[in-house]
Amino acid sequence: EGQGLDEAISINKSLTTLGRCIEFLARNAKNERPPFRDSKLTRLLSNALGGNAKTTLIVCVAPSKRDTFETHNSLEFGQQAMNVVVRAKVNATLDYGGLSANLQAQLDAKQGALHALEAQVL
Repeated sequence: EGQGLDEAISINKSLTTLGRCIEFLARNAKNERPPFRDSKLTRLLSNALGGNAKTTLIVCVAPSKRDTFETHNSLEFGQQAMNVVVRAKVNATLDYGGLSANLQAQLDAKQGALHALEAQVL
């Protein structure tokens, strides 16, 4: 009872915070920060939700009539999550100096091979 109740409270808090984060991101407010730090779940999912990742959300629903309320809430959550726009970018930096040196070495090798062929022909 005691530990199970504490776990249920923690799970509900995390899911509520996740809902608030999704709602915040769906509104696309620029000058505020989403409440990612309010729960462990949203802190773990922060990169997937508002960061630099492609994200897929699967919403599970039940066909029975007694689960209509939960199914409706799940579908509303999924609909709101579809309004979140995440612009994923590749986390890569380009070393222009290294790239330039590599290209110069390739050019020098090709020119050396070209000069060797010219010397054979002449």
